[in-house]
Amino acid sequence: MANAINIKSIDKPGVLRKVTDFLAQKNINIVYTHMYGDTTGNAHIYMEFDEVGSLGDVINEINKFPEIIGIDQSPSMDQVWGKRIIIIGGGAQVSQVALGAITEADRHNIRGERISVDTIPLAGEQKLAEAVRAVGGLSRVGVLVLAGSLMGGSIVDAIDEIKDNYGVKVISLNMVGSVRDHADLVVTDPVQAGVMAVMTVASTAKFDIDRVNETLWFFYFFSKGFSYNLMYSFIDSLVVPTIRLYVFVLSLWVTSSHTPDAITSSLFLTIPV
Repeated sequence: MANAINIKSIDKPGVLRKVTDFLAQKNINIVYTHMYGDTTGNAHIYMEFDEVGSLGDVINEINKFPEIIGIDQSPSMDQVWGKRIIIIGGGAQVSQVALGAITEADRHNIRGERISVDTIPLAGEQKLAEAVRAVGGLSRVGVLVLAGSLMGGSIVDAIDEIKDNYGVKVISLNMVGSVRDHADLVVTDPVQAGVMAVMTVASTAKFDIDRVNETLWFFYFFSKGFSYNLMYSFIDSLVVPTIRLYVFVLSLWVTSSHTPDAITSSLFLTIPV
């Protein structure tokens, strides 16, 4: 498990180099870092590195640098935010994918997982392609979900890049355009797409996206646009008559040696009205 520290320092050139030189001398491997400035004019350095014998000693030594204002030990991003799901696309579709992803992530996080969901609604080929490529610069991303009604062109090239260079899995909604042909999984229902994105990265789920080699088409009455009443109507209007027709044909065979009245009676009992 990585150690993490937050450093507050004077905003001046060379502070990061001074800290990293010290860690290199101690043979400490940095696994992740980022910097940012706050509204007061100070700089902040967040770092994660491999296990060390005495983290307290490392913190005390860095705290002696004249540029350092303060330093604290911190839980790693993986411990706090965990694995990341990124959802990009049209606002309406993104919101529905997020609904499924957040609901599913809640079930796994209760069991000890840490899975977070990030979203951004965007429109336009260039903006979408830039956002997809930028996913490669984010840490801990497991799955990218593309939610929209039309995507293709340069977005496809960006998808191939993050899949080949960073190993990010890509799930796409069933939409118009060539994105579907380059995604690892295509799902019709946006809520189910969010659920499957979380299941792909969750250690507490038994789902392997690499074993799925075809588009998943979900039965239409399980989608968000259909009620249970419509499902029962579907069953009553199609399934029940089919069963009755089978019974009718079977009754004709059974009663073939009987009188025409028996056949007429069987017909009356089995044909739906």
